[in-house]
Amino acid sequence: MTAKIGEGIVQYVNISNTYLTEYTQALVPRSYSSINYLFEILIGGGANSRFCFFKFSPLLLNYYALIVTDVEVCFIIESSRMFVLADVAFEVGKIILFDVEDLIDNLTFCSKQSSPARCLAAIGPYYVALAEKTTAKLGFLLKYGAAEGRASIQRLGSCLTTNKLKNMQQLISATDDIADCHANGPEIPI
Repeated sequence: MTAKIGEGIVQYVNISNTYLTEYTQALVPRSYSSINYLFEILIGGGANSRFCFFKFSPLLLNYYALIVTDVEVCFIIESSRMFVLADVAFEVGKIILFDVEDLIDNLTFCSKQSSPARCLAAIGPYYVALAEKTTAKLGFLLKYGAAEGRASIQRLGSCLTTNKLKNMQQLISATDDIADCHANGPEIPI
C-alpha cells in the first residue's frame, strides 16, 4: 500500500513538471516580442514613443509578475485540496484504531484463561469481520486517493493551461495596443 502511495506521488510530480515545462516553452518565445517591440518604439523615436514606453512598460512587467503568480496560485489551490486527502486518511486511520483498540486487551484476557482456545474461538469471528471492514476502509482510502490524485492533476493542468493562454493573449494584445499607441498617441477622453 505504501508503495502505491509513493508511486502515485512520483507520478503526480512528474506530470506537474511536464505542465510547467510546456508552460514555459509555449510562453517565453512569444512574451519577448511585446518587450522588443516596446523598445523598438522607444529607440525608433517619434511623437508618441516616450509616452507609449512609459505607459506600457509597467503593464508588461506586471504581466510577467502575473505569470509567476498564476502558476503559484494553481499549485496552492491544488496543494490545499490535497491536504483534505491527508485529513481523510487521518480520520480513516482514527476509525481503524478505534475498531482494534480492544484487540490486545481481549487477546491478553484470552491468554490468561484456562482454555484460551475457547475464548479465541468466541472472539475470532468478530475480529475476522472487523479485519474485512478494515480492509474495505483501506481499499476505499486507496481508491479515493487515486481518484483525487487524478482529478487534482487534471485540475492543475487545466489551471496552468488556462493561465498560459490568458497570459499569451495579454502579451499579444499588448503588442497591438503598443502599435496603436505609437500610431495614434494618447487616447483623449470624451
